[in-house]
Amino acid sequence: MSHMKNFASFFVSIGLIIYSGAVVAENDPSSKYKVLSTENSSFNENSINSLLNQAEVSINNGNLDDAVEKLNKVRTISNLLINYYRDLHGSFTGIDALIPRELTKKNRNVVQLLAKANMQLAIIYRSKGEPELAVPLLVEVVKNLTPANPRGAEAYQQLVELGLVETTYKGAP
Repeated sequence: MSHMKNFASFFVSIGLIIYSGAVVAENDPSSKYKVLSTENSSFNENSINSLLNQAEVSINNGNLDDAVEKLNKVRTISNLLINYYRDLHGSFTGIDALIPRELTKKNRNVVQLLAKANMQLAIIYRSKGEPELAVPLLVEVVKNLTPANPRGAEAYQQLVELGLVETTYKGAP
């Protein structure tokens, strides 16, 4: 019986020696890991913040067309992320509480960034005499943030100023 154990150990050892070279692992697996979290990615909160900052510089330099282009990119990326976070949140609800909490936090952050972009775009459109383009952006801000949020209340006030609605919001009773 001891010969069988020695014999089995011998073949296992030989197998490990022969096949240990067959496994090829990357030296730095992190180079392909979490690529959307890197600074080079255009699909995360950092890239949204960067585009918002670039748009602000363009606005300050009077280049409104460039600012509109950057803010529309922010809107596209933000809406995609919001939808992905929402879908994943629904998939994990009731299964793992940590994942929906993380996704809710990420979603809230991106919604705030989207609202900021919408407000900047609305101001640009109003300054260009195109209030009809500002209205859907302002309504989206109110819808996403509610009037109880300062930015939501500001968006609603702009809708009052534009004449879409007449009753001013005085805040929560």
